[in-house]
Amino acid sequence: MARFSGMYPGVQVELVLSDAQVDVTAGEADVALSVGLPPNPLVVARRFAEGRRVVCASPPYLARHGMPQVPEDLADHDCLRLVRGRRRVDRWSFQRDGDVFEVPVSGRLVATSSEVMCQWALDGHGIGLKGLWDIRNELDEGRLVECLRSLACDDVDLYLVYMRRPHLPPRKRVFVDFLM
Repeated sequence: MARFSGMYPGVQVELVLSDAQVDVTAGEADVALSVGLPPNPLVVARRFAEGRRVVCASPPYLARHGMPQVPEDLADHDCLRLVRGRRRVDRWSFQRDGDVFEVPVSGRLVATSSEVMCQWALDGHGIGLKGLWDIRNELDEGRLVECLRSLACDDVDLYLVYMRRPHLPPRKRVFVDFLM
């Protein structure tokens, strides 16, 4: 955002960070990044990043509690969970032999922020479920370890979302082009 602001000093930028869905049709934002394809036909949604969700934990957590071998082992772990809207994400999806299934997860820590949840995982407080595009550096650096890799979790894409209009205002067009 700072780089964009430096390139276009006449455009005011207000960055709002939230894991809650932002409704661009209600004027909550000009442009939003959304996890998953929004169902609203009044918006334009352009794929910004693609990937999958991965189960991950820090090496110290895994040294203390062991590596889960199958998704059902998560019942014996402290799983870090998110709250999306008013819904606590307490079931994680997996694939085995082409079949998709869910397992219930629980733990002591729940957050409305995926950044906080990621920090808890880095600090060794439990196992988290994160988008690969969000933690690639931590995995590459060995600060987080992917668990249950052979049982790929659900795919998750990140979309750039803005209101569908015949003519996009220039400031939005420049910003969308910059992000893409």
